[in-house]
Order: sequence, then C-alpha cells, then structure tokens
Amino acid sequence: MTEKYDHEKETIKNLKNVVKGKKTESTNVEEFKFMPKEKVLLAWEAADKEHYQKTPIWYIGLFIITALGIIYGAYSGSWSTITAFILIPVAIILYGNAESRFNEIFFTEKGIYINKKFTPYKEISRFWVFNEFPIKKMGFRGTGFLQIEREILIHDVDPDLIRKALNSFIKEDEDKEESFISHLLRILKL
Repeated sequence: MTEKYDHEKETIKNLKNVVKGKKTESTNVEEFKFMPKEKVLLAWEAADKEHYQKTPIWYIGLFIITALGIIYGAYSGSWSTITAFILIPVAIILYGNAESRFNEIFFTEKGIYINKKFTPYKEISRFWVFNEFPIKKMGFRGTGFLQIEREILIHDVDPDLIRKALNSFIKEDEDKEESFISHLLRILKL
C-alpha cells in the first residue's frame, strides 16, 4: 500500500511540474493509460476512496455492537435483525479492507475526465474543495434532475491549482459542507 501511495505522490509532483510548465526529465506523461484530445489544464492520479488504518479497538467496537445487535434480535425474536447484525459487519469489513483502485483525473478545456468518463462543464453546476480534513478531496454537483454529486481525492494537489483550473468554467461552492454519508464514512474509518 505504501508503494502505491509513494507512486501517487511522485505522479502528483510530476504533474504539478507539467501544469506549471516545469517539465523535468522524470515527468512521464505517458504513464497515464488515457490522455484526452483537448488541452489538459490539470491532471493527477488518486485512489477512489480514503484508506484508514484500523486499530484493534476499532474491530473490538464493531464486535461489541454486532454482539449487542444479535442479542437484541434474539431477545425480540427477530430473525431479520439477527441476520442484519451478522451481514452488516461483514460488509463493513469487506468494504473497508478492499483494495483501492486508482483513478486518472483530467481537467480539460471542455470538461472533467475520470477514468475516461467525460463530464462536460455545462453538466456541472458547482464544485467545492475540502482541504481541512486529513485526506483532502474535491467534489462537484451535476445539473441534472437528480443533481448527482461526485467526490475525488486530491491528496497533495494544491487546492489553488484546482480552483484556478475550474473557476473560469464552474462556480465554486465555498459554503459547501461535507455530506452526512461522507462524514459518517470518515468517522467510521471506512
């Protein structure tokens, strides 16, 4: 895991140099599997989810909550509660320990690419940057009926570079707060 994170940090450093126009010999833009046809304003590679180290206390807490839920289910005679309190911790452990995939993110003159999936700026209403958390991230909201939100980890990418790349295309939501689900996942270290 450390090797992947070190590789990611090196890639981010190299891409910052490319964006700033300071191409170095170690910068290898061909490392990306995909390159957009239009001009790239900013690019980096990042894990698709935050990864937290879980202590034995975290696992003990999960076991205690599971045991209490199973006892409650048995006391109330609810087999569905027992089943839920058996399956939910399994799902939490599987999700929390799953290997992260790495996304290639490109901000171009026409829109945002995340692993070849293109979203034009006209389909994005707002973007935001959260850099006060241990793991920095940015996000954007679609303009469609459902206004789907997407968050991307930025790690060591300078938030000002993100703002500079996007401000001429999309308005920044400076008052945006972390969603309940994102906050809960961060607190539970998932």
